[in-house]
Amino acid sequence: MGVVVRCYMQWQRDGDEWLRQWYPAIRSLIEFCWQPGGWDADRDGVMEGVQHNTYDVEFMGPNPMCSVWHLAALAAAERMAQRIGDEPFANTCQQLRKRGSE
Repeated sequence: MGVVVRCYMQWQRDGDEWLRQWYPAIRSLIEFCWQPGGWDADRDGVMEGVQHNTYDVEFMGPNPMCSVWHLAALAAAERMAQRIGDEPFANTCQQLRKRGSE
């Protein structure tokens, strides 16, 4: 999720041509969360699956650290999708972010 946020910052720096080139890969990073058995397999905006991180343990279930990054990535992906014109994906990210925030 941190990579998605960093991609958003890179887009802000490098512009729309950069975003057009990398958007499919960025979108796939978000969609990876939704795979069966994945971090947010039920697509409710909350990461419940096993979450890889830079600590020596795997996180499981909802937790504030990974949840904040997930919500930030959904917000960033929503804005990038809007810029590309991928409104269905932008709407999905927005809905998941709202549900996850609740």
